Amino acid sequence: MIVIGLCLVNLILGNYKRKNMKITLTDEQMKALQSGQSITIEPPKLVIQKWEPKGGDYTIYGDFKVERCGMNTESFRLAGMEYQTQFQAEQASKALRSYARQLSWLHENDDGWVADWDDRYQIKYYVYFDTKIKRYSVFHDSIDCNISSIYMSADNAEKLCELLNNGVVEF
Repeated sequence: MIVIGLCLVNLILGNYKRKNMKITLTDEQMKALQSGQSITIEPPKLVIQKWEPKGGDYTIYGDFKVERCGMNTESFRLAGMEYQTQFQAEQASKALRSYARQLSWLHENDDGWVADWDDRYQIKYYVYFDTKIKRYSVFHDSIDCNISSIYMSADNAEKLCELLNNGVVEF
């Protein structure tokens, strides 16, 4: 609850207005304010909507090709495969293709290792590109799970790193 006078009402209403929110005063509250009395206002309840991709005219298809579609489909939009611009779609397509190829390589070279995020002592390895030395390297973690990293055994990480650095594997 907020107890305010007339000057603060204007300030607060201005702030709420910028956030697309509004405060409605009752006739009694308005009369009280006009007579110089303070009033109590309950802040409006925020409605949090679940985010979904907006989509756009450029669609990424299963072969990671980008096409200007014009007819937006809900399934592509909700899957995050539609973008506003061709540049955005092409950047996303490269990242998605790379991620899918990494998963494919890992499944083809499955050594039975599985990340156990309940085990804080299990070391999880992943491959990253070191921009300083311009080579792939192996790094590890045991607690934090990055949303874009693909975790694997130490042996697979070392093997993949070597193949990437030798140009045998490309993502």
